[in-house]
Amino acid sequence: LGAAGDEQVTIARYRERVLVVLLLAIFITVMVGSVLLALRNLKLGRGDRKGAFRLAAFVSAVFFLNWLFASHHVPNESEALNFLSGVQRMLFWTFFFWVVYLAFEPFVRRRWPDRIVSWNRVLAGGFRDPLVGRDILIGAVFGLSVILCNFYLADLVPRWFGYPPGIPWLDQPATRLLAIRSFAFGFTQQIFGGLLQSFMLLFFLLLLYIILRRERVAAIALWVIMTVTLSLTHETVAAVPFAALAALLVILVLYRYGLLGLITAIFILHWQIFFP
Repeated sequence: LGAAGDEQVTIARYRERVLVVLLLAIFITVMVGSVLLALRNLKLGRGDRKGAFRLAAFVSAVFFLNWLFASHHVPNESEALNFLSGVQRMLFWTFFFWVVYLAFEPFVRRRWPDRIVSWNRVLAGGFRDPLVGRDILIGAVFGLSVILCNFYLADLVPRWFGYPPGIPWLDQPATRLLAIRSFAFGFTQQIFGGLLQSFMLLFFLLLLYIILRRERVAAIALWVIMTVTLSLTHETVAAVPFAALAALLVILVLYRYGLLGLITAIFILHWQIFFP
């Protein structure tokens, strides 16, 4: 049992390293590609600059609240360094979202306008718009479905076939339930995660379309990449079909209902990640 346990831990560490490398490669690809496309759009006078500014202002507010609730603040030298570190993170991610939005918005508005209609109405302040409400509700249903597939069934069904339970997720943040400050910190993390992953998925779909020249082929390629990524978060091979189904649901909500539905789905999904 001791040797088997050590082997399981070794495999888990190797899988974690592969996952980190894969996620880092995707992030660098999105970051470099978005800079190049954003510069091109700015030179051509394209892009919704007002919408990008509103998005950047919202991200700045989220990160300020995230820094505010991250820890107790004491007026000393360490707090000054903590403040500077928070400002650096806020400026980086504000600029990141501004660049990514300017990079994909002109193309999506021209090629896939139905995927950002409700999103544009949210940016314009139309929170009571029926289309906005529809996409939020549908996104919530998809988010709950992904939780069911990628967390519950992916863990439960392999046990029915005799697979041992996986290594517990030891860093699950139980501190989120300790106080309002801890909850608020987790909630701002959840908002950031929903925005970041949704924007990266839409931009990566754009990059794959530019490379492959066919929309459905690009969507299938993105589904394969997502399936591999989600499969690396599980302990057993028997969980791979559920990871593939969860990835398919994410691609489907983006493909059929657009950016706002995807943001809502991933936001709901992160309840399972950021809270016990």
